[in-house]
Amino acid sequence: MTPRSGVGTDAAGAEKQPAKRMAAGAVIRDHRGWILLVKPIYKEGWEIPGGVVEADESPLMCCAREIREELGVSAPIGELIALDWRGPCPGKEEIVVFVFDGGILPEEAAAELRLPPDELSTWCFVAPEDLARYLPGGLAVRVTSAVDPLLGVYLEQGLRPERAGATGWV
Repeated sequence: MTPRSGVGTDAAGAEKQPAKRMAAGAVIRDHRGWILLVKPIYKEGWEIPGGVVEADESPLMCCAREIREELGVSAPIGELIALDWRGPCPGKEEIVVFVFDGGILPEEAAAELRLPPDELSTWCFVAPEDLARYLPGGLAVRVTSAVDPLLGVYLEQGLRPERAGATGWV
């Protein structure tokens, strides 16, 4: 990544900065409020449409690109509905995941979905209460949290962090 002017222009200093992986996805619903899931061919389980943010790409741009690539349609990407930090765990690096509102997919647009056969095998709409049956644990919690307006936007490990010193302002 090329340093921007005035920030991290020292190559040695830039090397000391931690690298963070980012991903972005969208919660796309049907007219019932059910959530669109896709089934990757390269791993077990289901996911929401999305993927890894590429160099010099914003999370919003990534989300729109991934929707086009994975579903073959352009979706109106809306507000950020969750920002989730997932710490490192065995076999997985630390990552920050942006989840955007992908709006409601009209039935006629659903008929136009075209999945890349080298990446995804199928898609389906799932009732929010059934997400845990389809999505791996952390992703199920992230998506469930993203669609619950009372939980807020910022998450850690898919959960809303408790406030430090919740006794009030000092």
